[in-house]
Amino acid sequence: MKLSIIVPVGRPETARQTVESILRQAPCPGLEQIILVGAGMNALREEFRDPRIQYVELPGRLNPSATRIAGVAHATGDWFLFVDDDIALAGLFLE
Repeated sequence: MKLSIIVPVGRPETARQTVESILRQAPCPGLEQIILVGAGMNALREEFRDPRIQYVELPGRLNPSATRIAGVAHATGDWFLFVDDDIALAGLFLE
């Protein structure tokens, strides 16, 4: 089973805690992370160079549902988990 975590990023300043909470999860085989953004991607790209993270540039700031749909279009997982950019996952959330 492959899991794609899709994070629509409209607030890069809060997305940092979201990404950190995902990276702190217990190992999850087949995990793919996708971070979507219309702007402000450079700071996150510089800070998080984890090979499991795929950055998808959008043509501009889209509404949340359009951003999620774009994430699904790029995801390769069998299961999708949507996490807003201002949420920190509990340490064992993926277990």
